[in-house]
Amino acid sequence: MRKTARIVMTMIILIAVVAATAITAGAFAPGFSVTPVIPENQNPDNTSFFDLNVTAGTTQDLSVTITNPSDADATFEASLLAVGTNRNGVVDYTSPGLQDETMQYPFPEIAYFPEGNIVTVPAGQSVVFPIHANIPEGGFDGQILGAIRLLLGITDEERAEAGMIVSRFAYITIVRMHESDATFAPDFLLGDLGADIVNHRAAFVAELRNPMPRISLGTTINAQLYQVGQSEPFWTIEDLSADFAPNSIFELTFMDYEGFGIHPGDYTARIQLEMGGQVWEFERTFNVAATQSLDINSAAVNQQQIVMSEQQVPLAGGADQTPWTIIAIAVGAVLILAIAILIIFLAKKSRKREDVLVNLKKHSAH
Repeated sequence: MRKTARIVMTMIILIAVVAATAITAGAFAPGFSVTPVIPENQNPDNTSFFDLNVTAGTTQDLSVTITNPSDADATFEASLLAVGTNRNGVVDYTSPGLQDETMQYPFPEIAYFPEGNIVTVPAGQSVVFPIHANIPEGGFDGQILGAIRLLLGITDEERAEAGMIVSRFAYITIVRMHESDATFAPDFLLGDLGADIVNHRAAFVAELRNPMPRISLGTTINAQLYQVGQSEPFWTIEDLSADFAPNSIFELTFMDYEGFGIHPGDYTARIQLEMGGQVWEFERTFNVAATQSLDINSAAVNQQQIVMSEQQVPLAGGADQTPWTIIAIAVGAVLILAIAILIIFLAKKSRKREDVLVNLKKHSAH
């Protein structure tokens, strides 16, 4: 009995230790610097990034100076990014975003590395790294917004020392190009609507489009989702502030953080955008198919309910739930009860065996 108890306790402790263990690597920000080589056609008001008035049909030089103050050579991998609008409603210069179909010339399609995208900077030195951009012959409207990304390489020794989590540093240089000072009025359009998996969770997603070649800052968004036939929204977004990159798509996301799931059926979205006193209003009805909701709910990592069939997919917002937490508690209670019964049974069996041995000893003594 004691041996069995020790085994059970050892297993519990082992599981707890494994679940709590994580391997991380400490890191520090290196002292490297990346600065733009300012050309003559730079806007004098901005010197920390490229803000250029370019000419159609020319090749624009976008060189940057990379300084390595360390005592070891450093290698960088360069890439070009089209600036987009991320799910938080922020103009994102660090990763490519969704481009609207109105985009004329994405920055990565007109810019290139004439000497390749890998550059090595010797210890204690600086290197000028060239990037060129071919300005379209026919020119372009508004502005082209992009970024130059330099990713610091990592040695095999550093990777081995870091373990499971490796910290790598990237340096971003913003590029904004325009042909004139002409301005464009803001405008917004409603794109696709539907349900999807976002960050491993069920969600409704509405694509808000900026079809204009300009940054639109300080947009306020209010949105409501209704089940068709219902007068009250089951999901609302209030006074969300968002900025839009030129010719980009902002994925307005109604995230199912609680794990309620998405019910198949018809929905209506009402979305209002306000900027500078001007208002845009959109309303559209869309459908979520039973098979789609089943796939989404089954794939969501935080799903609370068991999806038994296409007809039993629960409603987003919390109706008709069988929470996973309740199921887990019930299963855990049953297991604990079973273990307790097993322990009691073994204890009784052990005591009976001891009583038999005592009785045998008494009879032997007589």
